[in-house]
Amino acid sequence: MDMVLSAFGKRMEISSIAISLWMIGVVASLSGCAHRDGEMMNDANILALISVANNADIEGGWLAQRKGEHDLVRSYGARMEREHIRMINQAATLSKQLAVKPVLSATGQDFHQEHLRASTTLTEVPSAAFDELYIDHAIRMHERAIRDFD
Repeated sequence: MDMVLSAFGKRMEISSIAISLWMIGVVASLSGCAHRDGEMMNDANILALISVANNADIEGGWLAQRKGEHDLVRSYGARMEREHIRMINQAATLSKQLAVKPVLSATGQDFHQEHLRASTTLTEVPSAAFDELYIDHAIRMHERAIRDFD
């Protein structure tokens, strides 16, 4: 398990850097449209997706702090909660500055549904199995968030 946690730590550091770069790119591109699976997303849709993704990581981080068996998983959960609260506040400020009210698109709704399914699983899984499932979920959702804006 220590090798898994070490690899997790390295992957999550890379993932966190990628997410930070992604957020910078999203904010920089808000004057245009993003595409996913042929769907055109406007500024309101992009801001809503940012909110959904950040709320999912805040909830997941909170759960990891309470159910995680390993210190690395619990500390990562705390980090996700802190970082994503900061990002959601930045997005809210941007929304006000642009005078754009977030509107959830089909992509955002799908992202939210995927998070709800995973959250149910993570809540119900025994603590002994939580860490690996949470790690896999965190990586998958961060990768998906990046793909949703490609």
